[in-house]
Amino acid sequence: MTAVVDTNPKTKFGALKPNLALIPSTALVEEAVVFGLGAKKYGPYNWREKTVSTMTYLAAGLRHLHLFLDGENIDPESGALHLSHARACMAIVIDAKAVGNLIDDRPPAAPTGDLVRQYTLQFDPPAVQEMTVGPSEEDVKRALSNSLRGLDKALAGGFAKAVKAASSKRRSRPKKKQRRAR
Repeated sequence: MTAVVDTNPKTKFGALKPNLALIPSTALVEEAVVFGLGAKKYGPYNWREKTVSTMTYLAAGLRHLHLFLDGENIDPESGALHLSHARACMAIVIDAKAVGNLIDDRPPAAPTGDLVRQYTLQFDPPAVQEMTVGPSEEDVKRALSNSLRGLDKALAGGFAKAVKAASSKRRSRPKKKQRRAR
């Protein structure tokens, strides 16, 4: 098959702009549901008409994130996803800042960024460049070989015997001591 070359001059200029198609459409739809609920409750684009406080929306977004983190997917008040509420909160902060209606009432800065970097970068940057994502080729070959050996045993000695042997291996491993909660 012959590759088709795009000769439209608009393509070259369009490639330099932010690609909004990279934002997952499903997330946009869910977020639009939340913005629709907010428009009914507070009025559409209310953050563009009046000033809004950063901390009000950050606190609300964090509440929704923590509720999601604790296993609650749906906000019981609205019936919408907690993650969609969190996205909407952050979008309002971004948009209010862009139109000049954001009151930045964040607390004084702490060295959080420095702490994250301190606890993250505990190795040589050149070593990071050598790291690969996922298993090495050798690990994949070893796992495949072990799987095939297990399959051979299952076919040769009967599947039930192989399953029994595999489950007894799992049971024979020493259990780790569990810490008691204080």
